[in-house]
Amino acid sequence: MVHHDVCVVVHIGESATGSATATGREYRPDSRCDSVGRHRHIALRDPGCLDATPVARRLRRPVQLAIRCPPALSFRINQTLLTLIGGTAAVAIGFALKDLVASFVAGITILLDQPFQVGDRVEFGGYYGDVTAIGLRSVRLQTLNDNTVTIPNSKFLSDITSSGNYGALDMMVLMDFHVAIDQDIDLARCIVSEAALSSRYIFLDKPVVVQVNQLLMENLISVRLRLKAYVLDTRHEGAFETDVNLRCLRAFREAGIEAPSLLPAANLGQR
Repeated sequence: MVHHDVCVVVHIGESATGSATATGREYRPDSRCDSVGRHRHIALRDPGCLDATPVARRLRRPVQLAIRCPPALSFRINQTLLTLIGGTAAVAIGFALKDLVASFVAGITILLDQPFQVGDRVEFGGYYGDVTAIGLRSVRLQTLNDNTVTIPNSKFLSDITSSGNYGALDMMVLMDFHVAIDQDIDLARCIVSEAALSSRYIFLDKPVVVQVNQLLMENLISVRLRLKAYVLDTRHEGAFETDVNLRCLRAFREAGIEAPSLLPAANLGQR
């Protein structure tokens, strides 16, 4: 590294009138003043620059004033330091973009594989609703409570997704009805079937099925009537369930069909 110094040289002499003046004679500075031979001379030619003082009169030889400027600051960047900084930045950026890249790849997979479509009613991660948008980063789901849920696409690569209609307007709806074991099961089954067939939201092009199962729990014995029927449009799923349940409850009450009740442990053993 080369140091550049600035050398200022001032020659002071005596004029004919006895006053101290600056001479215009050039003076070559000592080689130590500048390591590369660059120097500057400043000659004061104005007689009024210096006042005639006793000190100036006693000056008989030129006086050299040298001012050394500090060398320019410099620094060196080590290649090892650059490698360390670059590696740390690459790791940080990689961790930050990991989820984004995974969601982007999953979005392309969803668009190609099409496990569900916009408008499908799906269940995923505890959320149930309609798919409103499929993007490269996330999927938006509109729940039945009118909440918009944003799910990253990477979640769909490892978790299970259930689609109720898979592009169709109609969808199967399951409804369970429980009656006591000593009631008229055939009549109860007919009531459930007629309630579904007479609903304004039923999709008649697909069959209506009522399954009968007996449930035995700790101190409860009941007969479960499971209705499998298709709603005309997935948007009317809630209205369809409400309509069928109201019809069945009114018909059960009119026919005297009772719901199961808790039984004591002793009576449960006799039965």
